[in-house]
Amino acid sequence: MTAAAQSWQMLSGLLEASRLMPDELLAPDGSLPLTILSGFLGAGKTTLLNRLLESPGERRIAVLVNDFGRINIDASLIRSRTEDMISLTNGCACCTVSSDLTRTLIDIAQRPQRPDALVLEASGLADPRGIAQVALSNPALRLDGIITLVDALGHEASRQASASAWTVDNQIDAADLLVLTKTDAASAHDTRALRETLRARHPGKPQAIAVHGEIPASVLLGLASTRDPRLEAPAPWQHSADFESWCLSTPAPLDDARLRGFLDALSPQLLRAKGVLRVASEPALRHVYQRVGQRATLQTDGPWDAAGTMSSLVLIGPRACVDGAALQRGFEALAATTPSLDPRRPQP
Repeated sequence: MTAAAQSWQMLSGLLEASRLMPDELLAPDGSLPLTILSGFLGAGKTTLLNRLLESPGERRIAVLVNDFGRINIDASLIRSRTEDMISLTNGCACCTVSSDLTRTLIDIAQRPQRPDALVLEASGLADPRGIAQVALSNPALRLDGIITLVDALGHEASRQASASAWTVDNQIDAADLLVLTKTDAASAHDTRALRETLRARHPGKPQAIAVHGEIPASVLLGLASTRDPRLEAPAPWQHSADFESWCLSTPAPLDDARLRGFLDALSPQLLRAKGVLRVASEPALRHVYQRVGQRATLQTDGPWDAAGTMSSLVLIGPRACVDGAALQRGFEALAATTPSLDPRRPQP
């Protein structure tokens, strides 16, 4: 999507919010605290969100999950799925799906029974200030805080890459709290060095560490940010113009060996890949693929749920770095030669 199109969509979202906003909302002004989980691609936002939902500190939390791709893999990986989880797909909530965000927040503010907190997991390419500026056009909301996750393994590489440096720095600049992730995989020396670097670049910005996403809800919620993003300079709308997503899907179970070969052969230019996959050797179990840079894992994640058994893979990288149509054909060609039985259907 061009920068002009992104600009128009964000403006449309703000105009839509103004048009749809009732004269009076059921929720009093400033009564809904919004926490934005930010961080570059693969920083661990979904893992942290899962842990938060497991131990919310007696809060009822409404969750909005925003994914850059047409298929919201992150939403499918949220284990505590309730009616209070809302998916925003196919772009960043600060620009290309800003109108969806504004309508969703109006709906929440008009509920008779409202949540204690709103947590929005932003796309890894989003500018959290832009999300806050759009969201706070709803007077019922107040900004509780912007939390930016920093990947201890991949932060410097992302910051040095020309395509992602601006986004990484802006996400950290916007934060009320920095949470370092993947420190268990980084050396103690490298973690200390990263913390010192962040203190030097962003003096006074508080830091915390989450190991495997574990961090008390009291650290994340109740930050009571005193900033008002509406008074700050407008967030640039063309921030994601240099990136593209490709969404691959197939209903067929996938041959194990050919699937691994396909994943290993993915372009090194891709910044992120994530998917839920149905593997022919274990059709009853969902397999989750995660790749950040050149680090990749393929692991089982329990049985498939009632939503279905479609294999889906989302790739994110610099614009036009891969041939999406060719990848879709290759993905479909991974189908196992002997179809597996439907794992949800009782077998004789």
